[in-house]
Amino acid sequence: MRIDFVDQPGRPPLKPAEMDHFREVVRARAQDIVQKWVDYFVLHKSVSVEKITKQLP
Repeated sequence: MRIDFVDQPGRPPLKPAEMDHFREVVRARAQDIVQKWVDYFVLHKSVSVEKITKQLP
């Protein structure tokens, strides 16, 4: 799966350390993120919010 991280106009970029953490989380959970996106926006299902409280493997 290919993931592109791009800057958004009007929003300040993340600090390098924050961006590293963000990339790690997104790559580790990419399948779940895509599945929830499809469920919500395409299939109009409700999705549960997930709070990550443990360190990723």
